[in-house]
Amino acid sequence: MKVKTFIVLILLLFPVFAGTIKTHHSEQVIETVQQEQKTEWDVFIEALIWVESKGKHNAKGKNDDGGVLQIRPIYVRECNRLIGYEKYTLDDRFDSVKSVEMFEVIQDHYNPEKSIEKAICYHNKNAPESYATKIKNRMKMKIIKDTKACNDWEEK
Repeated sequence: MKVKTFIVLILLLFPVFAGTIKTHHSEQVIETVQQEQKTEWDVFIEALIWVESKGKHNAKGKNDDGGVLQIRPIYVRECNRLIGYEKYTLDDRFDSVKSVEMFEVIQDHYNPEKSIEKAICYHNKNAPESYATKIKNRMKMKIIKDTKACNDWEEK
């Protein structure tokens, strides 16, 4: 699980580092490799993070939720209960790596088949249907963007 979480975070942060590479060709190669490594689950987590916080690790919600995944205290408690000890604190919600780790702990327990529909429900069970629609639309946009970048690179 830790390796997968690390890979997801590298993929999330990679565009920031890719921007420092000076050649256009190198950026396209990096984007192509990045796209090839992503699974539907990875794209889902990116979309969920975007919908929840626009990727801001210090985002705070209205109901004591915070971080990139807008995690609430009860989520942290449940995560610690599932792993059997107090690994995560409330402050860990504001750490992007630990937020994704907590999300994966919950999903691995309640949604081991990695169903996106179930993941959305387990993450925010009271959300309206528009919430799921936003996430799915963001996923489609990301897939289209990555596919276009890959196709553009292949044409050159």
